[in-house]
Amino acid sequence: MKPRIFSLVMVISFAAAIAEPDAAPFINKQIKELTKQIADDLATGKLTQPDADELNQAVEHVKNVENSEPSLTPRTRKDLREDLSKITKDLERKEDQSKALNAASASPTP
Repeated sequence: MKPRIFSLVMVISFAAAIAEPDAAPFINKQIKELTKQIADDLATGKLTQPDADELNQAVEHVKNVENSEPSLTPRTRKDLREDLSKITKDLERKEDQSKALNAASASPTP
């Protein structure tokens, strides 16, 4: 009887793993979008290398937390979404600072 129950539990666990390959699709999507946006902004000069490194490090931290947890609790998901929101706001702030610096340096000096 025990082997039968054990095999049933294994089948259910395996089916659950297949049914939910991406435990946090929204978080993964945001990580990919932020990573792409940072790379694009760095390539176009909207971000400096140190700013891009700082943002990439923050995104990498979120990715590591997500990957290290076998299953994300609602609290962990909320924390990761908040972290990603902070990174997005920081990215926008750094883009605005870059625009302001570029606009100021483009003006002719008398």
